[in-house]
Amino acid sequence: MAFLLVVSLACAIWAVYRLQTLRAQLAAERDRNLALVVSGSDAAAAARASEARLETILQQLPIGIVRTDHDGRIKMANEQAARMFGRPLGQLPGKTIAEMAHIADRADLMMFFEGMSEGGRAPDIKLRSTVAGRPALRVRGGLASNHGPDSLLLAIECMA
Repeated sequence: MAFLLVVSLACAIWAVYRLQTLRAQLAAERDRNLALVVSGSDAAAAARASEARLETILQQLPIGIVRTDHDGRIKMANEQAARMFGRPLGQLPGKTIAEMAHIADRADLMMFFEGMSEGGRAPDIKLRSTVAGRPALRVRGGLASNHGPDSLLLAIECMA
């Protein structure tokens, strides 16, 4: 009987020791996770601040900047591009560049975006104005690799 009492007591001591060890490990894991959350939120805040600075710079440029997919669907545009297209900035995302262009320029635009999607450098393209009194536009493009493989960055200037 005494033997069973000693074994039971040893098992109880071992169980308490093991629970304390597990509690210490869980506390350490919680602290590591908390540190990751804090550093992750710091990194996210820094990324948001960087994107806000970039957006401010893009909005101040004297040329139109448009980010599209390889089909020419607008993902982002600055205010200058919206003025050049004669549309409110909020209406541009989701539209295609072809919708903004003169109907006679749409075939050239298709070739322009095909050249860009093949990874080559497409020549600049001239877009006629769709509104009387507005100048023609020159579009230059390149891959926007920091926005993914399906992203193009276009610079749009008014032609004198």
